[in-house]
Amino acid sequence: MDERLKNERRKLASVREKVLLMVQILDLLAAAGYVLFPADLVPDLLGLLGYVDDLLAAAIGITIFLKAAGARKKAGKEREVLPGPGADEGDSE
Repeated sequence: MDERLKNERRKLASVREKVLLMVQILDLLAAAGYVLFPADLVPDLLGLLGYVDDLLAAAIGITIFLKAAGARKKAGKEREVLPGPGADEGDSE
């Protein structure tokens, strides 16, 4: 693989890692906002059913957060594996 391609893949992995971090942050904010905001799909005044939809929203938010964390970790490892500018060819193989 030529150096230019390796550098581009390394940059792409870095950008992917940053985008996934933003997805995690926005996901947590959205899930917390839904749970805390009193006017949601099923109002909490309806008793148990009102709390179940909040728990479901929190569970979905946590699932998305964890999937993004796993993808972010994978992107970080990919970025670490690829040699940076000026690295020896022998180190990458």
